[in-house]
Amino acid sequence: MKRTRFETSMRFVFRMVTAAGGFGKGDARPARHAGVAPTRTWQGTRHGMCVTLRRPVPIGVPGGGWRGEGGRWGVSRALLDRERLRFLVRCIGFLRQALDDRWVGVLEPFAVHPLDSGDVDRAVHRMVSHVGLQGLRFEVSFGRLDPGKGAVIELQRGQARVPIRLSGTAASFPPTFLAVLAHELCHKVLFDHEIVLQGADLESYEVLTEVTAVFLGMGKLLLNGYEFVVTEHDWTRLLATRRLLRFGYVSVDEVAFTHAMMCRMRSVPEVESQRGLSRFALAALARVASDPVLRSHLARAHRIAPRASYL
Repeated sequence: MKRTRFETSMRFVFRMVTAAGGFGKGDARPARHAGVAPTRTWQGTRHGMCVTLRRPVPIGVPGGGWRGEGGRWGVSRALLDRERLRFLVRCIGFLRQALDDRWVGVLEPFAVHPLDSGDVDRAVHRMVSHVGLQGLRFEVSFGRLDPGKGAVIELQRGQARVPIRLSGTAASFPPTFLAVLAHELCHKVLFDHEIVLQGADLESYEVLTEVTAVFLGMGKLLLNGYEFVVTEHDWTRLLATRRLLRFGYVSVDEVAFTHAMMCRMRSVPEVESQRGLSRFALAALARVASDPVLRSHLARAHRIAPRASYL
């Protein structure tokens, strides 16, 4: 039987898709991302999805480091390492003594266009006012940074102009832009309170900066910006790839735990503490609430005593 032109075209498309992996099928192939160990990626067709998988890795102390673009799916069996958990609680106790008077409430997530200079200025003004840094001029720019760095800030005593430079990756996604900016602003808050790096433990100081952002009410920005999915299309192979991106010096579960602790400490209603969060952020809060060890710490949030040091 003679085939029509449409049937011939569809058979050709079917052969091309089958060669690329098939409908709903796929092949496991190594994938390498900047700053991330080789992972296994499942690639399907446009009707399927691609998830970057990685074996669960326990979170150490002081773990993290700025994680740039890359994928990681799943967490360790112990949601938070015991020593890491103690370190986070020590940071909260230290900030209760150093910055307890800076709390003004929870900053709600808001929309921003990182490529619009006027919109960036409005976002910076809103966040600067929230953390009490009025009177300073923050100049945000974008450019290439060293591998593994999401942003840098220049800190000096008595400065009226504070330059902040963000990487292109951090500027590509609005939630990440806000999260990175919150981290850098808290560097300035700690610097103005003469809370500087002690010894050579840089990563512990960076984790303290992350906790400071949550302590000052910007936990929602970190939760939304440190973990999300990006879909990339390859129309030549009829593929749609979904990548889980993670940023920050702390895991999203650690941010969720710190955010939940602060909301309990400040008597913030649960509905208000979850408003405006992404589904990944809500899932992290649910994991924290279901963990018996973390639940016991949340129940004692009001009892965290001020500390003279976070180390």
